[in-house]
Amino acid sequence: MNNKSGEFFLRFFIRGSNMYNKSFFLGILLFSPYVYSGLITIDTIKAIVSSKEGTKIVTQSDIYRPTLSGESQTLDNILFEKAVMLDAKKHQIVAGDDAVESYLEQIMSDNHLTPSQVRELFRSGGYTYDEGLKQLRDMQTINSMMQFKVSSELIIPRREVEQYYQDNPFYDEASYTVRRTLVPFAKDMTKEEQKEILQDRTARRKSERFIWGDSFTVQENDLAEEKKFITKISVSDVSEPQAVSGGFELFQLISKKESRLLSLDERYVEIVQILQQPKYVDVMNKYREELFNSVSVIKF
Repeated sequence: MNNKSGEFFLRFFIRGSNMYNKSFFLGILLFSPYVYSGLITIDTIKAIVSSKEGTKIVTQSDIYRPTLSGESQTLDNILFEKAVMLDAKKHQIVAGDDAVESYLEQIMSDNHLTPSQVRELFRSGGYTYDEGLKQLRDMQTINSMMQFKVSSELIIPRREVEQYYQDNPFYDEASYTVRRTLVPFAKDMTKEEQKEILQDRTARRKSERFIWGDSFTVQENDLAEEKKFITKISVSDVSEPQAVSGGFELFQLISKKESRLLSLDERYVEIVQILQQPKYVDVMNKYREELFNSVSVIKF
């Protein structure tokens, strides 16, 4: 169906149906006693989703307008959300006014927003305050349906988590907190003489005589091959002076964390998420197919 047909259907549909209550300013009709002058279209219908539970309309402005989180939308995504909303009505899982108000209050509290700032955020996204509240209600309803239809199918038995843990051990990598200094080459002695003095100073633990930089932490796997000697230093000790560009480089080990096998409790949530991934795709595809088999979709 072309855009002109969609525009005619929009005018006809809103006149003839009470199922859609959103206001549209469809055009300006200029009449004279003898002639119809024209129509300026403000919005057009792009699709209609209907089922036994009701009808949802998707307009051009719905697609152009970003979500409250600022994300762009596609027609397919909006059609899916409309179908979910109809399914929520079927299962009587629609967020009420109290839930929406509580959700909004939580958002305001978490982000330190005033009511006027919330209104401005809605306005900057192209929504009136009431439209913003409706978006929040839809978001809550869709999230509830995702938990009801999808998340409930993603329960992973503990035995599967334990088996994955046994088959895929993971170690917390060793790390080292160090500080570095660079002693410029002396002009009044050879490099060998200066190195001996520095070695004597480090051997006698005279680290306070060096000007150290800020400490930093590095993972063992991130150490360059020529810096692996850091793993052999004892805490508080200073490394052997290494000649580099501009002087002698030294490191002092402040602390170190040994590599260790992470426990099952530490990895439980992560493993559950890993095992849920392939199931999520299957469950989501199944729910999407079920949804669109239960609704009628007309695109213009």
